[in-house]
Amino acid sequence: MPKPTTAVGEAMPTIDRRTLLLGLVATAVRPAEAGAARHDPLLDLIKAYRQGVIDFYAETTDQEWEGLSDITYGPHLARIDRWEGPAVTREGAIEALRLSIDDVGGVADCDSAERMVRAAIGYLESLPA
Repeated sequence: MPKPTTAVGEAMPTIDRRTLLLGLVATAVRPAEAGAARHDPLLDLIKAYRQGVIDFYAETTDQEWEGLSDITYGPHLARIDRWEGPAVTREGAIEALRLSIDDVGGVADCDSAERMVRAAIGYLESLPA
């Protein structure tokens, strides 16, 4: 059994090394768990944009294209076009990169693609070395 450590000359509670280490381990948060709990507004925006594109193609006819884009994916694309700042999560960074190369006719090959790449780089640069 471990020997308790006491403070000299003070009336402090005693704690053995094993109990201290167990407490430290129990209160530590692993990086994966910390990242999973973080909210990423860029990821939310990308998901909303993709859902808007799905809604657009599900409901459109040749005569409705312009008006329908304004209520499906258009507002989300406009926010992507103005996005500043890094992704907050790994998933957000990955989705930003995917969007920048996969969304031909939307984000790929335009200024928005560069914004998404910069957001992913910003996330990567925030990681510990």
